Amino acid sequence: MFRSISRNSRAKNELSILKSNTMTIKKFDYSKSKEDIFYKIIYPIYAKEFLYGNNYENFAFTVSANFILNPEQWEYILEHWEQKESILKIVNK
Repeated sequence: MFRSISRNSRAKNELSILKSNTMTIKKFDYSKSKEDIFYKIIYPIYAKEFLYGNNYENFAFTVSANFILNPEQWEYILEHWEQKESILKIVNK
């Protein structure tokens, strides 16, 4: 009997955690930061999307789903995206 109550309680706890995690999206606000947010935070999380992605708008959309950045930070990311693209063009010639 104790075992079934314990399992039921655990399942309810897990369900409530799951519901709370799926209903809210946490956006991290780095817009006031003066640090290099791209290489310190974003690149380690989205390295695959950055390196192998072929569409900046898709990459920016993915990042903006979880991060609030200021225009200078977005410009910095775009500059690095363009640099990556120019390197790929040279290599693929």
